Amino acid sequence: MKKVLQTKNLSKSYGKSQVLKNIDLTITSGEFTAIMGPSGSGKTTLMNVLSTIDKFSGGEVWLEEQALLDLNKKALRTFRQERMGFIFQDYNFLDTLTIKENILLPLSLRKFSSDEMERRLRPVIQALNIEEIQDKYPTEVSVGQKQRASSSRAIITNPAIVFDLLFMN
Repeated sequence: MKKVLQTKNLSKSYGKSQVLKNIDLTITSGEFTAIMGPSGSGKTTLMNVLSTIDKFSGGEVWLEEQALLDLNKKALRTFRQERMGFIFQDYNFLDTLTIKENILLPLSLRKFSSDEMERRLRPVIQALNIEEIQDKYPTEVSVGQKQRASSSRAIITNPAIVFDLLFMN
């Protein structure tokens, strides 16, 4: 199996407080991985570091054999947009956009053509059974439909990895 994400000796400190210490992790293509532990154990910090939302203090992180330390801020932002998908607890929908427009937003920001966006949209919304709500606004759909729409937005870019931050506190 292809390695999608790998860490070696990953550490994260806030001042003198070390939250993550020497984490070695490998996630391969097609694998589902859950991060579990008691409150305060560093789950959110680990997810934030792995997803490049936060920087790590020590060690190494690779996504698809790309060392994240090698990327400057702009390259990291582009890499995140192209290779990572995110499902957020509060969905991060824009209420002024329809569900379809919210799903297509990552492609629109990357200046995909309308034809390419439509080509990618069809199978995703069909697979998640949300075709009937695509023209509704986020305030007009159920929580379950929002979850599926958020999942659609996360996978429409064909990312290497999807971070589901639904249950992170």
